Amino acid sequence: MSTSSFFGTEGLTMTSANHIANLAKEFTKSNERSLNNLSFIETSLTIIGSDVNQPISSGWPTEALSCVEKNLRAISEAHSLIAWLREAIKAYEKYVKSIEAKTLEEFCEEHNATMPIEPRRKQPITKEEYIGTLPIKERNKMLMLQAEAAVYGKYIHPDGHFAGARTELMEKMANETEVKGSGRDTLLYHYRPTADAMKVEDLFYRLQKEYRAAQAELNGYLHKIDQAVQQDADEKSKAYNDAMATYHLELSVLTKSFESDKLHRLEEARKLRIVIPNDLKGIYSIISELGK
Repeated sequence: MSTSSFFGTEGLTMTSANHIANLAKEFTKSNERSLNNLSFIETSLTIIGSDVNQPISSGWPTEALSCVEKNLRAISEAHSLIAWLREAIKAYEKYVKSIEAKTLEEFCEEHNATMPIEPRRKQPITKEEYIGTLPIKERNKMLMLQAEAAVYGKYIHPDGHFAGARTELMEKMANETEVKGSGRDTLLYHYRPTADAMKVEDLFYRLQKEYRAAQAELNGYLHKIDQAVQQDADEKSKAYNDAMATYHLELSVLTKSFESDKLHRLEEARKLRIVIPNDLKGIYSIISELGK
């Protein structure tokens, strides 16, 4: 503490020091009033036609001159005592505030302790990022399966061209002739299969099978990606939670030590007493007796 010259283990408490300072202030006022009434002239009044000489004011005799220097010295010393006590009280209050305002970071720096760093949550890997880590062959295989499933699926979908042609074949085989119009405008449309219906069916189901196989294999890759992404998220979440638990534990231990240190410093501060310098002990004794 830079203002330790004010304090010691014996002396005045802050409350007593403030009381003495107030007494010293009254002491100076009283003595200043006495000196302000200083006069070396005796004044009297005589009314014309009367032999009576009426005294008005009396001056200080020569013997009283010694009191002037004595009182001035006492006033000066009293002001010095007030200044000392006020500065000491101000220094004490500043010191206590500095203890109360000290931060945990400052405590760590002062005690060469490591301030725990709050962990940051890592973002889980995305599907795109995970796919980017796969070997070229595996990535290309996925792209091929996606293309195959898309192309085959589109072709054999109920709205697809092959599915539509297959449906048309079955319908026309069930109704080989179609009549349109009437009378002389009657038109007969005759339909004849150009491909073996059984082979068309075989191809349709074979394409379906290939589509399902491609889609199933692709789903396997997609499931593997989902699992990897979820596993990465779970691992990072666990690592973050573990790190946060450790962080809070370390911070709790450090905070307890910090609060204990602050409490100890405040308790020590309360034990401080304002020391009266030897040069002010005389005036202190005089003023302290005024309060009794």
